[in-house]
Amino acid sequence: MFSKTYRFVLVFAIILFAHRSTAQFSNYSEPFIDVKGRSGVSFNLGANTFLGDLGGNQGTGKPYFKDFNTKTVRPLIGASYTYFPLSWLSVKAGLNYTWVTGADSLIKNKFGHAAGRYNRNLSFRSAITEMSAEAEWYPLQMTWKYGGSSLRPFISSGIGFFHFNPKAQLNGQWVELQPLHLEGQGFTEYPDRKNYNRTQIYIPLSVGLKYQLNDYYFISLSSTFRKTFTDYIDDVSTNYIDPKLFDRYLSPDQAKLAKQLYYRGNSSQGHNPGPYRGYSSLDSYTSVIFTFTYIIRRSENYYYHRP
Repeated sequence: MFSKTYRFVLVFAIILFAHRSTAQFSNYSEPFIDVKGRSGVSFNLGANTFLGDLGGNQGTGKPYFKDFNTKTVRPLIGASYTYFPLSWLSVKAGLNYTWVTGADSLIKNKFGHAAGRYNRNLSFRSAITEMSAEAEWYPLQMTWKYGGSSLRPFISSGIGFFHFNPKAQLNGQWVELQPLHLEGQGFTEYPDRKNYNRTQIYIPLSVGLKYQLNDYYFISLSSTFRKTFTDYIDDVSTNYIDPKLFDRYLSPDQAKLAKQLYYRGNSSQGHNPGPYRGYSSLDSYTSVIFTFTYIIRRSENYYYHRP
């Protein structure tokens, strides 16, 4: 999926450069209205994938693109408000909604650590709602020669909050995992394992291409990686615990669910405490996003005419 996306980005960039070059060689190219001091609204549509402990490829579970699997791709939708304090800088606040998922059953290369992960047979899904505030920098627009270019490569970063709620399917029902404390979070026997918060901070990092169609419309294509500070988006992080502890800390109904979900491998006896259930590397999710932006018309510019 990503190889197709990168090809699309390349073609997109070539078309934009060709369009711009043609405009530069024409006898007359009317500049766009400067976006400095203006604002706009944007709508996002994209594809999203999870990078964490579950699923993936050969070896141990790791972040970034090592464990990318096309079957974990899910849609993303959102909207944002943007303000341009400078021609080469914008700030925006946005809201996105997406989904993430992962499953050990998707592993293809069943060797070494990957074989253990495949046999572990855990899976999850989670809806994610995220809010962020970011700054976008357009380096091309800082130069005199390309300041008025319709092509705007950009990089952006900021800070955001996201809410997640990992669930696993059991007997046709989706069960929330965080209340079951499947790795002993909050249990006296594991003082270092605090019960995780399902609302967390993240840092978005994006690169992309924005193209100005006319005075009031932009389109863009970007890739966004999120630096998170939790290893529990998939509710998997550390070691197996003694399943008898579920009876001590949970209600009878919760303990019954926990014993069925903490380990879902081939052994009918469950799993002994101690061995790794997951790996202590932070989870993440990455998106490719297409954005359509409308620059809000100023009332005082209603009768505006170019000189």
